[in-house]
Amino acid sequence: MGRRAPRADSPAPTASPVAAPLKAITGRDLLKHIEVLASDEFEGRSPWHQGRTLTVAYIKEQFTRLGLASGDPDGTYLQKVPMIGVTSTPKAFVQCRR
Repeated sequence: MGRRAPRADSPAPTASPVAAPLKAITGRDLLKHIEVLASDEFEGRSPWHQGRTLTVAYIKEQFTRLGLASGDPDGTYLQKVPMIGVTSTPKAFVQCRR
């Protein structure tokens, strides 16, 4: 079965709220953002480190620049989640000999 053509009296489809921001993102821009977020300055984006603070600020700035609305009920781009830290203790090692 084929798709039906919209009726003449049907309302025009509305644009998605993310349509314009999606058009504003190019491959070159995406690469720039990846380079920024992966830079040494952002310290791996670990929780409880300056890299996390920089990452959150950078992403918030980019979302605001694109005109994206907040997805959180409190009007921010942040979702509060409990965080725990895990420290591993390696039990194995590799030794190479010539």
